[in-house]
Amino acid sequence: MKPAGWLSQAPQTVGQAGGDALGDAIRLALERFVLSQVGSSGGFVGRRGQEDPYYALFGVQCLAALGTPVPAGLRQALRRQSRRDLGFVERLAFIRLAGHAVPALGPGLLRQVEQWRAPGGGYDRTGGKGCGDVYDTFLAVLPYEDQARPLPREERLRAALESGALSPTGRSAPRSAAHALLLTRYAATDVGQARELVRSFARTSGGFAAAELTPQPDLLSTATCLLALHLTGGVPHALRAGCLEFVERCWCDGGGFSGHPDDALADVEYSSYGLMALGCLVADEGVP
Repeated sequence: MKPAGWLSQAPQTVGQAGGDALGDAIRLALERFVLSQVGSSGGFVGRRGQEDPYYALFGVQCLAALGTPVPAGLRQALRRQSRRDLGFVERLAFIRLAGHAVPALGPGLLRQVEQWRAPGGGYDRTGGKGCGDVYDTFLAVLPYEDQARPLPREERLRAALESGALSPTGRSAPRSAAHALLLTRYAATDVGQARELVRSFARTSGGFAAAELTPQPDLLSTATCLLALHLTGGVPHALRAGCLEFVERCWCDGGGFSGHPDDALADVEYSSYGLMALGCLVADEGVP
């Protein structure tokens, strides 16, 4: 088990390492790209050009990794978005952002997360029964981790993880990575098997694929799997060169990272994943 806040602080440290690893020209190009994604109302835009707290979270993470101040207009954008009807992912992103950027909105925000609590200890965006969904649980605990606060009824989540009742369904790289990270943070159990499952999504050409039968890697799966490996013992040396080459091929000439080398459209989400992946690889250079 790890202390409260670890699951938030560790990725931030990795992102900063990724930013520090960039050459000056690439770093400046990425900073310019991220700032160019700030919309007219002060928030960050997604691939469709609309401001969204989901993309704002990734934009802020990119700027933090680069040591660049957050645009002043973001606070007002968040205040406006607080009145919107947001879905599960967007609401969690808003809560995470508001907890840091707009303290006046803070009271009661964490309580909103509990509307998705499953009876068995995890979280589920559908309001389902049982122990919840492992990926939804990973997303839902992050607002608490940002503020280094213990989870309400944390022992129920620990029991679900240690018993195996809360585990990945299907063969999904992001879900498997989330499971390994949840085990490391909350459970007093060995993560060796979960770590090996994460590693199974690696491709010989470099990077990690989203599912067992998916041949091509993508940057989201690569970044999340590298983070899980990094935080559960380190990225094995045998994977480093191929992953580094894959991440570099996801860089777009206009600045920013895209989801895979054949996608010419960068965005702040994949740029954040690019920094995370690079940070893991740089931090684990000495791992056998």
